[in-house]
Amino acid sequence: VVANFVSGLIVLFERPIRVGDIVTVGGVDGTVTKIRIRATVITTGDRKELIVPNKEFITGKILNWTLSSPVTRLVFPVEVVSGTDVDRACALLQQIAREQSGVLADPAPDAVVESFSPGSVRLSLRCFVGSPSQRGTATHQINLLIHQRFAAEGIAMPALTQDIRLLANDPPGGGASR
Repeated sequence: VVANFVSGLIVLFERPIRVGDIVTVGGVDGTVTKIRIRATVITTGDRKELIVPNKEFITGKILNWTLSSPVTRLVFPVEVVSGTDVDRACALLQQIAREQSGVLADPAPDAVVESFSPGSVRLSLRCFVGSPSQRGTATHQINLLIHQRFAAEGIAMPALTQDIRLLANDPPGGGASR
């Protein structure tokens, strides 16, 4: 109790978190809705309230998405089949990001070649949005447009393939023929 009380005073005066901040505590994302002397209330996206002892904010690892800036980066990994004009694909990815109202012009969206694998090339689109609240909408729109525009432009993405092998020990009918 004493540790949480003292930690509460530190939280209130040093302000590593503020009401309205978006934080990740113990793998749970949410918005700080109340800061009290002994505990802080974080409301999740599901409207569940997580009560966190203030000691956690002083001794534990906390990710504060909005402490000094609300700007966050989105990353979209995209695979295209080998032989694709990667410059064209990267230009299309950048165009898609620039067209989104929530995506910031500065820093500008960027698309790069990440890696190569048998049959495909992995690209990555990186862009920034002005606040964590824009992440969901921007992610949906950008993924949707990547799917639509790549198909319209004839840029193929590798399909998931599976090899199925059938082993026959017995002839059809289950019994040995004579």
